[in-house]
This record gives sequence, C-alpha cells and structure tokens, in this order.
Amino acid sequence: LEAKDHVGPTSILRGKTAKEHTNFASSVTLRYSDAPKNQSETVLVKNGEVSEEISAKSIEEEDYIKFRI
Repeated sequence: LEAKDHVGPTSILRGKTAKEHTNFASSVTLRYSDAPKNQSETVLVKNGEVSEEISAKSIEEEDYIKFRI
C-alpha cells in the first residue's frame, strides 16, 4: 500500500486480507504520509500482479493507538 500522490511509507499486509484490513491499513498509511489529514486521498493497493486504487482518509490517532507496538 502506498499513497498515490504524496510521499510516505509503503505498508505491507501478510496473509489473506479482508477488505476492512486493507481499508484500515490504507488509513494508517495515509496518516504517516504527507497527505492532507482532513480529506480523502488515493492509495495504491498491489497484490502480486493485481493493482487497484482505493480512496481513504487518514486515521485519527485514537482509532489506531491500541494497535501500535
């Protein structure tokens, strides 16, 4: 996963992923990118040879803090 139009991290998901996992990871990816925090942005999702673009918003800290290690 990568923010399409902004500098930021590349996120990797392992194993089979459900749509909600991809959406959550996209929001976290945007959180740590240079993307504006208050609007939807495009995230590139690549799975092997398959590539798609999804729209996501940067996640708020209180929504992901429990997952941080």
